[in-house]
Amino acid sequence: MWTSAELVGSILFTFPIALCALTGSRKMLWATSALCVVLTLVAQSWGFERAAPVEPLMALVNRILLIGSMLTLAAFVHLGLDRADKVAQHQAALMAQNARLESLETRYRGLLESAPDAMVIVNQHGRIVLVNVQTEHLFGYPRHELLEQSVELLVPQRFRGKHPDHRAGYANTPKPRAMGSGRDLLGLRKDGSEFPIEVSLSPLETDDGPLVLSAIRDVTTRQLTEAALKAANRELEAFSYSVAHDLRAPLRGMSGFAHLLASTYKDKLDAEGQDWLDEIVHNASKMGALIDALGPRARHQNRAQT
Repeated sequence: MWTSAELVGSILFTFPIALCALTGSRKMLWATSALCVVLTLVAQSWGFERAAPVEPLMALVNRILLIGSMLTLAAFVHLGLDRADKVAQHQAALMAQNARLESLETRYRGLLESAPDAMVIVNQHGRIVLVNVQTEHLFGYPRHELLEQSVELLVPQRFRGKHPDHRAGYANTPKPRAMGSGRDLLGLRKDGSEFPIEVSLSPLETDDGPLVLSAIRDVTTRQLTEAALKAANRELEAFSYSVAHDLRAPLRGMSGFAHLLASTYKDKLDAEGQDWLDEIVHNASKMGALIDALGPRARHQNRAQT
């Protein structure tokens, strides 16, 4: 009669179990295991004889051991399939996350790359998730060295301590606005050099959570131009005062002599001479008013341009 060990190793038992393990179907596994048990019992009952018959009690023990071994193996296969399912689910989640990231990158890539300013997109944890080529040029970092890094990497060391609080404050009231209004902002390049910047912030809502788009512009050239303009205005103001002072003294002398001539010798001049004298007095007075206004006008223009 077949022993339990021989039956477990026989094709009648191992082939269906192996087939179910390969296909990954738990329902088929249990159904096949039950079929194997039935076929085995039938085989023993019909007596596939190879040796002398055994005692009925030993035959029953063999059947119980055989069924137990089948169920134990089925349980191990079931556990393996469960773990395989969990691994597959985890892999599917990772693939879905990668697909979302690729979709996000594709969606914003064209817009970012065409922007004239450096564009940096940061997630709710302050990590950089997307940059454009202008960011690489402006800060001196290759793209792969910026992605997944803290945005504080682009902030001078002495300002990094308070920057997370500024980010949290913006997250509480997200809206398009300029960053650090009224303050001079500085960026930090990879080589350690600092440069003045302007930053505009815009919130973005995505399936992966809120993001913040930062448009960063280098204002070094503009600040140098503004400084040069201020210096030129100061020179113009000083020149205006100098000119006004230099012209005022001789003009006052000319105006004084014209009034003296008009009061003393006007009756000795004919009508044409008197008209000429009146014209001198009038123009001297007008010229004096223009010189007096030259200084305040220069100061007003200086304040308007600064």
